[in-house]
Amino acid sequence: MKIPRTLVLPLAALALVGGAALLANPAQPGSRARPARLVTASIKVDGELVLRASTSDDGHPDADEVWNYLLERLEFQPAEAFPSLGIDAASETVTLGWLKSSETEHLGDPPAISLEVAHGGHDAPFRLGLVRSKGEQAWRVDRETVENRFPYRSITRTEAAQLTDPRRRK
Repeated sequence: MKIPRTLVLPLAALALVGGAALLANPAQPGSRARPARLVTASIKVDGELVLRASTSDDGHPDADEVWNYLLERLEFQPAEAFPSLGIDAASETVTLGWLKSSETEHLGDPPAISLEVAHGGHDAPFRLGLVRSKGEQAWRVDRETVENRFPYRSITRTEAAQLTDPRRRK
């Protein structure tokens, strides 16, 4: 079957537009979907990794949304140095660290605590609350710590430039 010359150009244009639409629509087979982004998190005490967690996303959430993964998605698993904390196995909640005062003077210097969430920021709180996750070995950072430390965490300039609502406080 021979295609008349008057239809060749319109058919070619239609094929080009159709192909571009297939590539632009991620729901279509053969399209390029955005790759998953690994989001790791760690809690260190005096420089030693004690808890770690990870999840993934599609790369779209900004640093504020990723920080909130602490509330929604991240369950921390004990690392090799975790037993050195001396946490009672039956404990449902734990607070790492303390504020230096006359009442805590006998404890010495508080430990240096570091909380880092890749693509979400990092923080060095004086105290960090943990809640056992459903009786398992896993731990979650308590809601109060996540919300109170939100405005004090550090993020990169690139992450700051991509914030959806840069003036958000909590």
